[in-house]
Amino acid sequence: MAGSAAAVPAGAGAVDLTDLDMWALGVPYDEFARLRREAPVAWHDEASPNSGFWSVHCYQDILTASRDVATFSSARGISFEEPTDEDMAARRTIIDTDPPGHTKLRKIVSGSFTQRAVAVYQHFVEGLTEQVLDAGLAEGELEFVNAVAKEVPIRVLARVMGLPEADLDRFIDLGDRLIANTDPEVTDVVWGRDDTDAYRRFPFRSPYGKQLWDLGREIVAERLRAPGDDLLSTLLRAEVDGDRLTETDLDNFFSILVVAGNETTRIAIAQGVLAWPTPPPTRCSGGPARRTSCGARRPPTPSSAARRSGPATRSCSGTSRGTGTRRSSPARTSSTSPAPPTGASASAAAARTCAWARTWPGSSCASCSPRWPAG
Repeated sequence: MAGSAAAVPAGAGAVDLTDLDMWALGVPYDEFARLRREAPVAWHDEASPNSGFWSVHCYQDILTASRDVATFSSARGISFEEPTDEDMAARRTIIDTDPPGHTKLRKIVSGSFTQRAVAVYQHFVEGLTEQVLDAGLAEGELEFVNAVAKEVPIRVLARVMGLPEADLDRFIDLGDRLIANTDPEVTDVVWGRDDTDAYRRFPFRSPYGKQLWDLGREIVAERLRAPGDDLLSTLLRAEVDGDRLTETDLDNFFSILVVAGNETTRIAIAQGVLAWPTPPPTRCSGGPARRTSCGARRPPTPSSAARRSGPATRSCSGTSRGTGTRRSSPARTSSTSPAPPTGASASAAAARTCAWARTWPGSSCASCSPRWPAG
């Protein structure tokens, strides 16, 4: 990878990037700065059954991994879980695919989100926002995330997809339990703490993924009886390479639209409002009070892994985002992962790479892009 020093283990006492309790306390900016200085590509052991991963801390390397889909693939899932091929086949969504398949799936829904298509909903969104704000302010104080950031996206999404109003609170609840599947304050079935093997082929390895599928199938059955011009009807009519979407395809497409379409917009609205009072440079670059990180794994394709000299370990690409969600994880034990190769270049050693975003732009790194200003 361009600009990186030799890949080395993170070392004794290094930050455990998989310790979710640590992330609940705040982003470890100082540790990331040290890793960028001392180990731009670092090996991290994990407890069995996971196999460990490489973490990449510099902008250009992360950019390279995220763009090189021929080498670093999303097809085996993007979470820290290591699912089997059978598990992935059962619950693969659009975010678990690479081009050209990803591009074909995107085209199915992209027409519903063009500038012209979105403009149709302008008056509805303006009226809904005024209604939600009036209702919240009537109480004297406004808890913005719950009163506005949570309410507006799901109701707009319901309008676009043609979802029944009566089920919206249930959609929000299921989405929260899935997205926060490691948070015992949100879900009672916690990945990494509880035995979730029975749910491994459902979205987010959760029983609530099955509930979302079941709810979606009820709505799909109704839409088949009375199709319309909404996004769900578009999915039912869609073809990829001449074939209609299968029931499994529809299950997973439905779940990712409901969950991701609601959760990501909720975060964007809340973080945008939080950024308003800050000076423009900080508003653009972020800071410790507003930014956390999440990782998305990017395993190598079989052909690329065969050409590399390193352990077949997990891969992630990271993005900065503020979730505000507390997560909890079990204590880590000694790892059974293979030791990283020594003396190898970063590109040769990273059979699988975990790329974590530069979460604190003020920290310098020789291989990072000048697009990330200091200060």
